[in-house]
Amino acid sequence: MTESNGAEILSLIQSTTFAEPQLVGNIAVIGLLDKAAPQEQPILSLRQALAQEKVEIHDVGQYTGLLFEPKEPVLLRACEGLLAGGRQDRIVKKSQVISGRRRTINVYCIEHQRWRRSGKEWTLSDIPLTIRRAVLEEKKQEEIWKLIEQYLEEWGVESRSEALGAIYQALGADFERFVANFEPWQHQVGMIVIINGAVSGFEYFGDNTSFCESGMRLLRDSYVPEALRGERKAMLPEDVAQAMTVFMEELKTDERHIDVVPYKEHIVYASVI
Repeated sequence: MTESNGAEILSLIQSTTFAEPQLVGNIAVIGLLDKAAPQEQPILSLRQALAQEKVEIHDVGQYTGLLFEPKEPVLLRACEGLLAGGRQDRIVKKSQVISGRRRTINVYCIEHQRWRRSGKEWTLSDIPLTIRRAVLEEKKQEEIWKLIEQYLEEWGVESRSEALGAIYQALGADFERFVANFEPWQHQVGMIVIINGAVSGFEYFGDNTSFCESGMRLLRDSYVPEALRGERKAMLPEDVAQAMTVFMEELKTDERHIDVVPYKEHIVYASVI
């Protein structure tokens, strides 16, 4: 993850066109469109790299690290979950591009009571927004486990190993049905998500193919759980406009967690939460 300032995000926003907000109850999604964006993906996502056998991931025997062996440049996104394939489920701590050599990547554990190999393949998932914020704030591992425990209890999901992934196993179909209310736009490269009258996050991928593959999964796995928990505040279009006004001012004063990943003169991922 490269720390940046709000001016860089404002510049990205200014290079795109806002689509009409898609508003459903207490969540709104504003698509960021860019007809001039690259047609081809400049870099593999981790999901693509695993599917194409362009990266290997090895559990090195410590819960704070995983060994990656990329055969081509691969984008790792902060808080991207790696489930089932190791001794415990993990999430990447920092966004970065990996290439060229074996390297150990720092991770958080998102499963508390298991330390044995499953014999399964790695699967990927994003994680709820509240836990993403804690990761970007570099909270201690114990605080991440505590947040996961709270989420499991709140959703009424049982897990012998206190695994965050159990939420998606139990409620993934509900999240999928809710996110089906939203469709990607042609030329969409990013989105701004508003929940309960406030901007919850900004996600940018730089090309339409990457957004359709990863952005919509982020919406389902990270933002929808946030929208469906707790008290819900139905919004009107004017609430969306007001939330955007506040967000743009926050970017000017660097009040958000900002993540920007450049690669060969292109920004291949950026987020604000």
